[in-house]
Amino acid sequence: MHRASQLLDSSNILFQYGALQLTASVAHVDNNFAVPQLTSPSPHEIFLQVSSCDHLATFIHIYQGKRGTRKHLIKWDLVNGCPSSCSCTVTTVDCSKRSLTEIPANIPSNTTILRLDENFITTVGSNVLSGLTSLTELNLAINRISSIDADAFSDLKEVRSMDLSYDKLVSLPQSLLSTNTKLDTLSLMRNQLESLPEGLLTFNTNLQYLDLSFNKLVSLPQSLLSTNTKLDTLYLTRNQLESLPEGLLTFNTNLQYLYLSNNQIERLPEDLLTLNTILLELYLYGNNLVSLPEGLLSSNTILTRLDIRRNPLICCLMIEFKEWASNQLQLQYQGTCTILNKTININDFNTTDCIIPVDGGWSPWFNSSCSVSCGEGVKIQSRTCDNPPPSGGGLPCVGSETETSLCNLGKCPESCSHSKKGSDNKPEDDLDNKAGTFPP
Repeated sequence: MHRASQLLDSSNILFQYGALQLTASVAHVDNNFAVPQLTSPSPHEIFLQVSSCDHLATFIHIYQGKRGTRKHLIKWDLVNGCPSSCSCTVTTVDCSKRSLTEIPANIPSNTTILRLDENFITTVGSNVLSGLTSLTELNLAINRISSIDADAFSDLKEVRSMDLSYDKLVSLPQSLLSTNTKLDTLSLMRNQLESLPEGLLTFNTNLQYLDLSFNKLVSLPQSLLSTNTKLDTLYLTRNQLESLPEGLLTFNTNLQYLYLSNNQIERLPEDLLTLNTILLELYLYGNNLVSLPEGLLSSNTILTRLDIRRNPLICCLMIEFKEWASNQLQLQYQGTCTILNKTININDFNTTDCIIPVDGGWSPWFNSSCSVSCGEGVKIQSRTCDNPPPSGGGLPCVGSETETSLCNLGKCPESCSHSKKGSDNKPEDDLDNKAGTFPP
Protein backbone atom coordinates (compact mmCIF):
# COMPACT_ATOMS: atom_id res chain seq x y z
CA MET A 1 0.00 0.00 0.00
CA HIS A 2 1.32 3.42 -0.95
CA ARG A 3 1.09 6.25 1.53
CA ALA A 4 1.08 10.00 1.47
CA SER A 5 4.55 11.26 2.29
CA GLN A 6 3.69 14.88 2.90
CA LEU A 7 0.51 16.93 3.35
CA LEU A 8 0.93 20.04 1.21
CA ASP A 9 -2.23 21.87 2.26
CA SER A 10 -5.85 21.08 3.03
CA SER A 11 -6.55 19.80 -0.45
CA ASN A 12 -3.30 18.52 -1.93
CA ILE A 13 -1.08 15.59 -1.00
CA LEU A 14 2.36 14.83 -2.39
CA PHE A 15 3.01 11.11 -3.03
CA GLN A 16 6.30 9.31 -3.50
CA TYR A 17 5.89 6.54 -6.10
CA GLY A 18 9.25 5.02 -6.91
CA ALA A 19 11.37 7.89 -8.18
CA LEU A 20 8.28 9.98 -9.04
CA GLN A 21 6.58 12.56 -6.91
CA LEU A 22 2.84 12.70 -7.63
CA THR A 23 0.34 15.30 -6.51
CA ALA A 24 -3.26 14.40 -5.66
CA SER A 25 -6.15 16.80 -5.19
CA VAL A 26 -8.18 15.69 -2.20
CA ALA A 27 -11.74 16.50 -1.18
CA HIS A 28 -13.15 15.38 2.15
CA VAL A 29 -16.77 14.24 1.68
CA ASP A 30 -18.85 12.39 4.30
CA ASN A 31 -15.84 11.06 6.18
CA ASN A 32 -14.38 9.71 2.93
CA PHE A 33 -11.45 11.00 0.92
CA ALA A 34 -12.33 11.59 -2.71
CA VAL A 35 -9.31 11.89 -4.99
CA PRO A 36 -10.32 13.09 -8.44
CA GLN A 37 -6.93 12.57 -10.04
CA LEU A 38 -3.22 12.05 -9.64
CA THR A 39 -0.95 14.17 -11.78
CA SER A 40 2.30 12.72 -13.08
CA PRO A 41 5.28 14.55 -14.59
CA SER A 42 5.58 11.80 -17.20
CA PRO A 43 3.39 12.01 -20.35
CA HIS A 44 3.54 8.21 -20.63
CA GLU A 45 1.76 7.60 -17.32
CA ILE A 46 -1.91 7.92 -16.42
CA PHE A 47 -3.57 7.39 -13.03
CA LEU A 48 -7.29 6.58 -13.05
CA GLN A 49 -9.20 6.57 -9.76
CA VAL A 50 -11.29 3.48 -9.12
CA SER A 51 -12.66 4.19 -5.65
CA SER A 52 -12.03 5.85 -2.33
CA CYS A 53 -13.14 4.70 1.08
CA ASP A 54 -12.16 6.09 4.47
CA HIS A 55 -8.48 7.00 4.10
CA LEU A 56 -7.74 4.65 1.19
CA ALA A 57 -7.81 5.62 -2.47
CA THR A 58 -7.49 3.02 -5.23
CA PHE A 59 -6.04 3.81 -8.65
CA ILE A 60 -5.12 2.04 -11.83
CA HIS A 61 -1.64 3.08 -12.93
CA ILE A 62 -1.30 2.86 -16.72
CA TYR A 63 2.17 3.09 -18.23
CA GLN A 64 2.64 3.28 -21.98
CA GLY A 65 6.15 2.31 -23.04
CA LYS A 66 8.07 0.77 -25.93
CA ARG A 67 7.04 -2.70 -24.83
CA GLY A 68 3.37 -1.90 -24.72
CA THR A 69 0.96 -0.84 -22.02
CA ARG A 70 1.28 -2.04 -18.42
CA LYS A 71 -1.36 -1.66 -15.73
CA HIS A 72 -0.95 -1.79 -11.95
CA LEU A 73 -3.52 -1.51 -9.17
CA ILE A 74 -2.34 0.96 -6.53
CA LYS A 75 -3.78 1.71 -3.10
CA TRP A 76 -2.76 4.91 -1.34
CA ASP A 77 -2.97 5.55 2.38
CA LEU A 78 -3.95 9.20 2.74
CA VAL A 79 -3.78 9.37 6.54
CA ASN A 80 -1.00 7.24 8.04
CA GLY A 81 1.62 8.73 5.82
CA CYS A 82 5.28 7.66 5.54
CA PRO A 83 8.10 8.68 7.89
CA SER A 84 9.76 11.74 6.42
CA SER A 85 13.17 10.04 6.32
CA CYS A 86 11.86 6.96 4.50
CA SER A 87 10.17 5.98 1.26
CA CYS A 88 7.05 3.85 1.12
CA THR A 89 5.72 1.50 -1.54
CA VAL A 90 2.61 -0.60 -0.98
CA THR A 91 3.22 -2.02 2.55
CA THR A 92 7.00 -1.65 2.42
CA VAL A 93 8.75 1.08 4.40
CA ASP A 94 12.32 1.61 3.26
CA CYS A 95 14.47 3.59 5.70
CA SER A 96 17.80 2.10 4.62
CA LYS A 97 20.92 4.20 3.98
CA ARG A 98 19.47 7.31 5.62
CA SER A 99 22.19 7.87 8.27
CA LEU A 100 19.56 7.32 10.96
CA THR A 101 20.70 7.10 14.58
CA GLU A 102 17.36 5.78 15.83
CA ILE A 103 14.31 4.01 14.48
CA PRO A 104 11.79 6.55 13.11
CA ALA A 105 8.50 7.03 14.93
CA ASN A 106 5.02 6.65 13.43
CA ILE A 107 5.77 3.74 11.11
CA PRO A 108 2.35 2.77 9.62
CA SER A 109 0.74 -0.08 11.52
CA ASN A 110 -0.01 -2.08 8.36
CA THR A 111 3.66 -2.22 7.30
CA THR A 112 4.74 -5.72 6.28
CA ILE A 113 8.36 -5.05 5.26
CA LEU A 114 10.56 -2.63 7.20
CA ARG A 115 14.09 -1.90 6.02
CA LEU A 116 16.37 -0.08 8.45
CA ASP A 117 19.68 -1.49 7.23
CA GLU A 118 22.87 0.52 6.67
CA ASN A 119 22.26 3.22 9.26
CA PHE A 120 23.85 4.22 12.57
CA ILE A 121 21.22 2.87 14.96
CA THR A 122 22.73 1.80 18.32
CA THR A 123 19.77 0.53 20.35
CA VAL A 124 16.33 -1.00 19.82
CA GLY A 125 14.05 0.11 22.63
CA SER A 126 10.84 -1.35 24.00
CA ASN A 127 8.31 0.76 22.13
CA VAL A 128 9.90 1.73 18.83
CA LEU A 129 8.36 -1.21 16.93
CA SER A 130 5.16 -1.52 18.93
CA GLY A 131 1.93 -1.89 16.99
CA LEU A 132 3.56 -3.41 13.88
CA THR A 133 1.41 -6.50 14.12
CA SER A 134 1.44 -7.11 10.34
CA LEU A 135 5.22 -6.97 9.94
CA THR A 136 6.66 -10.06 8.24
CA GLU A 137 10.19 -8.88 7.43
CA LEU A 138 12.54 -6.77 9.56
CA ASN A 139 16.01 -5.72 8.41
CA LEU A 140 18.30 -4.07 10.98
CA ALA A 141 21.57 -5.21 9.41
CA ILE A 142 24.72 -3.08 9.12
CA ASN A 143 24.04 -0.74 12.00
CA ARG A 144 25.81 -0.24 15.34
CA ILE A 145 23.25 -2.01 17.48
CA SER A 146 24.74 -3.15 20.79
CA SER A 147 21.59 -3.30 22.88
CA ILE A 148 18.08 -4.66 22.31
CA ASP A 149 15.39 -4.52 25.00
CA ALA A 150 13.89 -7.88 25.92
CA ASP A 151 10.41 -6.87 24.67
CA ALA A 152 11.53 -4.88 21.61
CA PHE A 153 10.01 -7.46 19.23
CA SER A 154 7.04 -8.49 21.36
CA ASP A 155 4.40 -7.08 18.96
CA LEU A 156 5.95 -8.67 15.87
CA LYS A 157 3.85 -11.81 15.99
CA GLU A 158 3.74 -12.22 12.19
CA VAL A 159 7.43 -11.65 11.52
CA ARG A 160 9.04 -14.40 9.47
CA SER A 161 12.42 -12.95 8.59
CA MET A 162 14.75 -10.99 10.85
CA ASP A 163 18.21 -9.72 9.88
CA LEU A 164 20.47 -8.45 12.68
CA SER A 165 23.76 -9.14 10.91
CA TYR A 166 26.78 -6.82 10.90
CA ASP A 167 25.89 -5.19 14.21
CA LYS A 168 27.70 -5.01 17.56
CA LEU A 169 25.69 -7.35 19.75
CA VAL A 170 27.62 -9.05 22.56
CA SER A 171 24.64 -10.73 24.23
CA LEU A 172 20.89 -11.21 23.76
CA PRO A 173 17.99 -11.32 26.24
CA GLN A 174 16.65 -14.86 26.66
CA SER A 175 13.04 -13.78 25.97
CA LEU A 176 13.88 -11.58 22.97
CA LEU A 177 12.21 -13.87 20.39
CA SER A 178 9.61 -15.50 22.62
CA THR A 179 6.58 -14.06 20.77
CA ASN A 180 7.97 -14.42 17.25
CA THR A 181 6.59 -17.92 16.78
CA LYS A 182 6.35 -17.64 12.97
CA LEU A 183 10.01 -16.69 12.54
CA ASP A 184 11.64 -18.91 9.91
CA THR A 185 14.80 -16.95 9.01
CA LEU A 186 17.19 -15.39 11.53
CA SER A 187 20.60 -13.91 10.80
CA LEU A 188 22.92 -12.82 13.61
CA MET A 189 26.13 -13.15 11.62
CA ARG A 190 29.07 -10.81 12.14
CA ASN A 191 28.24 -9.59 15.61
CA GLN A 192 30.36 -10.02 18.75
CA LEU A 193 28.24 -12.63 20.50
CA GLU A 194 30.23 -14.48 23.16
CA SER A 195 27.40 -16.70 24.40
CA LEU A 196 23.73 -17.46 23.81
CA PRO A 197 21.01 -17.92 26.43
CA GLU A 198 19.76 -21.49 26.59
CA GLY A 199 16.12 -20.61 25.90
CA LEU A 200 16.70 -18.04 23.15
CA LEU A 201 15.04 -20.11 20.39
CA THR A 202 12.61 -22.18 22.45
CA PHE A 203 9.45 -20.67 20.93
CA ASN A 204 10.71 -20.39 17.36
CA THR A 205 9.45 -23.79 16.27
CA ASN A 206 9.15 -22.70 12.62
CA LEU A 207 12.79 -21.65 12.33
CA GLN A 208 14.39 -23.03 9.16
CA TYR A 209 17.48 -20.86 8.62
CA LEU A 210 19.86 -19.75 11.38
CA ASP A 211 23.12 -17.88 10.80
CA LEU A 212 25.42 -17.42 13.81
CA SER A 213 28.66 -17.21 11.84
CA PHE A 214 31.48 -14.73 12.47
CA ASN A 215 30.87 -14.26 16.18
CA LYS A 216 32.94 -15.09 19.29
CA LEU A 217 31.02 -18.11 20.54
CA VAL A 218 33.16 -20.46 22.64
CA SER A 219 30.40 -22.93 23.49
CA LEU A 220 26.73 -23.60 22.82
CA PRO A 221 23.93 -24.57 25.22
CA GLN A 222 23.03 -28.24 24.82
CA SER A 223 19.31 -27.51 24.37
CA LEU A 224 19.75 -24.43 22.15
CA LEU A 225 18.10 -26.09 19.11
CA SER A 226 15.93 -28.68 20.84
CA THR A 227 12.59 -27.22 19.64
CA ASN A 228 13.68 -26.15 16.15
CA THR A 229 12.60 -29.33 14.40
CA LYS A 230 12.19 -27.59 11.01
CA LEU A 231 15.74 -26.22 10.93
CA ASP A 232 17.38 -27.05 7.59
CA THR A 233 20.36 -24.65 7.46
CA LEU A 234 22.75 -23.86 10.33
CA TYR A 235 25.79 -21.58 10.06
CA LEU A 236 28.34 -21.62 12.90
CA THR A 237 31.34 -20.68 10.76
CA ARG A 238 34.14 -18.50 12.18
CA ASN A 239 33.52 -18.75 15.89
CA GLN A 240 35.80 -20.01 18.67
CA LEU A 241 34.11 -23.34 19.33
CA GLU A 242 36.41 -26.04 20.72
CA SER A 243 33.72 -28.71 21.01
CA LEU A 244 30.00 -29.27 20.50
CA PRO A 245 27.67 -30.55 23.23
CA GLU A 246 26.32 -34.09 23.12
CA GLY A 247 22.87 -34.17 21.55
CA LEU A 248 23.06 -30.66 20.07
CA LEU A 249 21.36 -31.72 16.80
CA THR A 250 19.25 -34.60 18.09
CA PHE A 251 15.92 -32.96 17.27
CA ASN A 252 16.96 -31.29 14.01
CA THR A 253 15.99 -34.18 11.77
CA ASN A 254 15.31 -31.85 8.81
CA LEU A 255 18.84 -30.43 8.82
CA GLN A 256 20.38 -30.40 5.33
CA TYR A 257 23.22 -27.86 5.49
CA LEU A 258 25.67 -27.62 8.39
CA TYR A 259 28.57 -25.14 8.42
CA LEU A 260 31.19 -25.57 11.18
CA SER A 261 34.29 -24.32 9.37
CA ASN A 262 37.03 -22.17 10.90
CA ASN A 263 36.51 -22.93 14.55
CA GLN A 264 38.86 -24.65 17.00
CA ILE A 265 37.01 -27.95 17.25
CA GLU A 266 39.27 -30.78 18.45
CA ARG A 267 36.69 -33.55 18.66
CA LEU A 268 33.12 -34.23 17.61
CA PRO A 269 30.53 -36.21 19.59
CA GLU A 270 30.10 -39.69 18.13
CA ASP A 271 26.32 -39.25 17.94
CA LEU A 272 26.39 -35.70 16.57
CA LEU A 273 24.74 -36.60 13.24
CA THR A 274 23.07 -39.91 14.04
CA LEU A 275 19.52 -38.62 13.50
CA ASN A 276 20.30 -36.13 10.73
CA THR A 277 19.66 -38.64 7.98
CA ILE A 278 18.86 -36.13 5.22
CA LEU A 279 22.01 -34.05 5.69
CA LEU A 280 23.32 -32.97 2.28
CA GLU A 281 26.34 -30.76 2.99
CA LEU A 282 28.79 -30.68 5.90
CA TYR A 283 31.65 -28.19 6.23
CA LEU A 284 34.40 -28.79 8.82
CA TYR A 285 37.19 -26.87 7.08
CA GLY A 286 39.85 -25.26 9.28
CA ASN A 287 39.47 -26.95 12.67
CA ASN A 288 41.80 -28.98 14.92
CA LEU A 289 40.49 -32.46 14.19
CA VAL A 290 43.00 -35.32 14.06
CA SER A 291 40.31 -37.88 13.25
CA LEU A 292 36.57 -38.33 12.83
CA PRO A 293 34.78 -40.49 15.41
CA GLU A 294 34.07 -44.00 14.20
CA GLY A 295 30.57 -44.15 12.77
CA LEU A 296 30.11 -40.35 12.77
CA LEU A 297 28.62 -40.35 9.26
CA SER A 298 27.14 -43.84 9.15
CA SER A 299 23.57 -42.46 9.06
CA ASN A 300 24.28 -39.77 6.47
CA THR A 301 23.90 -41.89 3.37
CA ILE A 302 22.72 -39.08 1.07
CA LEU A 303 25.53 -36.67 2.00
CA THR A 304 26.73 -35.04 -1.23
CA ARG A 305 29.44 -32.64 -0.06
CA LEU A 306 31.99 -32.82 2.75
CA ASP A 307 34.88 -30.42 3.34
CA ILE A 308 37.43 -31.47 5.97
CA ARG A 309 40.44 -29.60 4.61
CA ARG A 310 42.85 -27.69 6.87
CA ASN A 311 42.62 -30.14 9.77
CA PRO A 312 45.65 -32.02 11.22
CA LEU A 313 44.08 -35.36 10.30
CA ILE A 314 46.22 -38.49 10.72
CA CYS A 315 45.74 -40.86 7.79
CA CYS A 316 45.94 -44.03 9.82
CA LEU A 317 43.11 -42.77 12.03
CA MET A 318 40.94 -42.20 8.96
CA ILE A 319 40.80 -45.80 7.71
CA GLU A 320 37.19 -46.33 8.80
CA PHE A 321 36.14 -43.04 7.18
CA LYS A 322 37.92 -43.87 3.93
CA GLU A 323 36.21 -47.25 3.71
CA TRP A 324 32.82 -45.64 4.39
CA ALA A 325 33.38 -42.87 1.83
CA SER A 326 34.36 -45.37 -0.86
CA ASN A 327 30.81 -46.75 -0.74
CA GLN A 328 29.14 -43.34 -1.03
CA LEU A 329 29.03 -42.82 -4.77
CA GLN A 330 27.10 -39.56 -4.47
CA LEU A 331 29.67 -38.02 -2.10
CA GLN A 332 32.21 -35.39 -3.11
CA TYR A 333 34.69 -34.70 -0.33
CA GLN A 334 37.88 -32.72 0.12
CA GLY A 335 40.49 -33.34 2.77
CA THR A 336 44.12 -34.14 3.44
CA CYS A 337 45.87 -36.19 6.09
CA THR A 338 49.41 -36.91 7.25
CA ILE A 339 51.27 -40.21 6.92
CA LEU A 340 55.03 -40.82 7.22
CA ASN A 341 55.54 -37.05 7.59
CA LYS A 342 53.80 -36.39 4.28
CA THR A 343 50.47 -34.65 3.68
CA ILE A 344 48.35 -36.24 0.98
CA ASN A 345 44.73 -36.41 -0.10
CA ILE A 346 42.74 -38.78 2.07
CA ASN A 347 41.55 -40.54 -1.04
CA ASP A 348 45.13 -41.30 -2.09
CA PHE A 349 46.72 -42.88 0.96
CA ASN A 350 47.23 -46.64 1.07
CA THR A 351 45.87 -48.19 4.23
CA THR A 352 48.52 -50.93 4.06
CA ASP A 353 51.14 -48.25 4.69
CA CYS A 354 49.70 -47.52 8.07
CA ILE A 355 52.04 -48.26 10.92
CA ILE A 356 50.15 -47.43 14.02
CA PRO A 357 52.49 -46.54 16.91
CA VAL A 358 51.94 -48.74 19.95
CA ASP A 359 53.47 -47.69 23.26
CA GLY A 360 54.92 -50.41 25.47
CA GLY A 361 53.18 -51.56 28.63
CA TRP A 362 54.49 -53.35 31.73
CA SER A 363 53.49 -56.86 32.69
CA PRO A 364 52.36 -57.50 36.30
CA TRP A 365 55.14 -57.69 38.89
CA PHE A 366 56.67 -61.15 39.48
CA ASN A 367 57.85 -61.56 43.09
CA SER A 368 60.86 -63.72 43.98
CA SER A 369 61.13 -65.47 47.34
CA CYS A 370 63.19 -64.06 50.18
CA SER A 371 66.91 -64.71 49.84
CA VAL A 372 67.09 -66.47 53.27
CA SER A 373 65.03 -69.09 55.04
CA CYS A 374 65.08 -67.20 58.33
CA GLY A 375 66.18 -63.85 59.58
CA GLU A 376 66.57 -60.80 57.38
CA GLY A 377 67.16 -61.00 53.65
CA VAL A 378 66.20 -59.34 50.38
CA LYS A 379 63.41 -59.95 47.93
CA ILE A 380 63.51 -59.01 44.25
CA GLN A 381 60.41 -58.37 42.08
CA SER A 382 60.62 -58.05 38.31
CA ARG A 383 58.45 -57.21 35.32
CA THR A 384 58.76 -57.14 31.53
CA CYS A 385 57.78 -54.56 28.90
CA ASP A 386 55.59 -56.86 26.83
CA ASN A 387 52.03 -55.90 27.71
CA PRO A 388 52.10 -54.90 24.86
CA PRO A 389 55.65 -54.57 23.60
CA PRO A 390 56.40 -51.22 21.90
CA SER A 391 56.03 -51.33 18.13
CA GLY A 392 55.69 -49.09 15.12
CA GLY A 393 57.78 -46.39 16.73
CA GLY A 394 55.81 -46.47 19.96
CA LEU A 395 57.37 -45.38 23.24
CA PRO A 396 59.17 -47.88 25.52
CA CYS A 397 57.99 -48.53 29.04
CA VAL A 398 59.02 -45.97 31.61
CA GLY A 399 60.59 -47.19 34.88
CA SER A 400 62.76 -50.03 36.17
CA GLU A 401 62.43 -53.71 35.34
CA THR A 402 63.30 -54.75 38.91
CA GLU A 403 62.77 -53.52 42.44
CA THR A 404 64.47 -54.77 45.62
CA SER A 405 62.99 -54.80 49.11
CA LEU A 406 63.95 -56.17 52.53
CA CYS A 407 62.31 -59.28 53.94
CA ASN A 408 62.36 -60.73 57.48
CA LEU A 409 61.34 -64.33 58.12
CA GLY A 410 61.83 -64.18 61.86
CA LYS A 411 64.71 -65.09 64.26
CA CYS A 412 66.65 -68.15 63.26
CA PRO A 413 67.00 -71.05 65.82
CA GLU A 414 70.48 -71.19 67.44
CA SER A 415 71.20 -74.63 66.01
CA CYS A 416 70.57 -73.22 62.57
CA SER A 417 72.32 -69.93 63.08
CA HIS A 418 74.17 -68.61 60.12
CA SER A 419 76.39 -66.35 62.19
CA LYS A 420 79.90 -67.18 63.48
CA LYS A 421 81.23 -65.93 66.78
CA GLY A 422 85.07 -66.16 66.23
CA SER A 423 87.25 -66.86 69.45
CA ASP A 424 84.22 -68.07 71.41
CA ASN A 425 84.05 -71.31 69.40
CA LYS A 426 84.54 -74.51 71.39
CA PRO A 427 86.65 -77.49 70.15
CA GLU A 428 83.55 -79.61 69.75
CA ASP A 429 82.06 -76.93 67.62
CA ASP A 430 85.07 -77.18 65.33
CA LEU A 431 84.55 -80.91 64.98
CA ASP A 432 80.88 -80.36 64.16
CA ASN A 433 81.78 -77.87 61.46
CA LYS A 434 84.23 -80.22 59.73
CA ALA A 435 81.75 -82.09 57.68
CA GLY A 436 82.91 -85.51 56.53
CA THR A 437 85.81 -85.71 59.08
CA PHE A 438 85.72 -88.68 61.43
CA PRO A 439 88.30 -90.07 63.88
CA PRO A 440 90.22 -93.08 62.55
